[in-house]
Amino acid sequence: MSEINSLEGWTRIVAEVLDEVDSAFIVYAPWPDSIASAALLKMALSEQGIGLSIRPALPEELLSVVEEAFAEDSVLILSDLLPTGSGPLQAAEQLWGQVLVVDHYDPERPRFPVRILRLNPLLSGLGPLPSSVISLAVARSLCPDMPQESWVALLGCLEPGAECPEGSRLVTSDRQARSLVERAYNLILEAIAGDPESGVLLGVAALEECFESIECFLSGSFPLSRTLLDLSKQGSVQLREFESQAHTLFQSQRLCILRVDDPRIRHVVAESASQTSEVAGAVYMDDVAAFMSLRSKQAGRDLMSYTSLAMLDLEGAFFGYREFVEISLRASQLSTLVRRLSELLSP
Repeated sequence: MSEINSLEGWTRIVAEVLDEVDSAFIVYAPWPDSIASAALLKMALSEQGIGLSIRPALPEELLSVVEEAFAEDSVLILSDLLPTGSGPLQAAEQLWGQVLVVDHYDPERPRFPVRILRLNPLLSGLGPLPSSVISLAVARSLCPDMPQESWVALLGCLEPGAECPEGSRLVTSDRQARSLVERAYNLILEAIAGDPESGVLLGVAALEECFESIECFLSGSFPLSRTLLDLSKQGSVQLREFESQAHTLFQSQRLCILRVDDPRIRHVVAESASQTSEVAGAVYMDDVAAFMSLRSKQAGRDLMSYTSLAMLDLEGAFFGYREFVEISLRASQLSTLVRRLSELLSP
């Protein structure tokens, strides 16, 4: 695993790696930071004439994606997306010519193979800069004409646990400017809730379409952003339905766990529920496995520490950072995990 000491160092190494390949495959997750990161990388790589494929995936799908799509002479890029365990990364190292991972999660989980290049600010002693900010730096190293700051890159700053750079416009600008970015962030979440398949795909395309103007994105000025806006209206209604008791798996003073029927919306539902609950989770479960997105907007809540303790003797894996955790485990052990989390969060 490469530990790179600065954003400039990262971008130089990435540029050297990408200069050696003719094609790239970007895999991204159904949450705004990952979508924004993928859009920025896609724009830059396309500008360089690199053959490009792109697709969304969930953490638990990465092994099949890595194995089915592999190309020895291509670079695999994981955009703000990790598997909960190290197996898919080991497979990627063996099958792909080069693997790049852009993320800001706990460097200890999962364990990374030696040959994988990981662009993670925590490895350099920096704060958890969102993947969208890192990807903009990479994109600018490939395409110097790209602006130094973009509203698209600011989307990741709103992800639970992420931190914007000190001089960022989101930190220094007025409340109205921040409100616009928050609206764009929520629009993406709601569009995914409205149609998980189309919402995730259109998210990347609409960000490219309206790269130069957040107002264009919010108003649906162009065809793709207009369709995304329509999906967000549907999703807003569906998210309100999840507030009903029918979807509640567990409820306590500080923890709310909801059950979803589509794994692609669990992040969206968890984040929406975190508006009213100190810690919120959404679970998709079948007969064998359970997959949970755990979120908190409560500053100082270290969900990674709580999860480490709760998962101590359970069969499963997880990744994340502070207020953002993705967990996979045996379905039969889900109730134990939830009970332990509730106890750890109790006053």
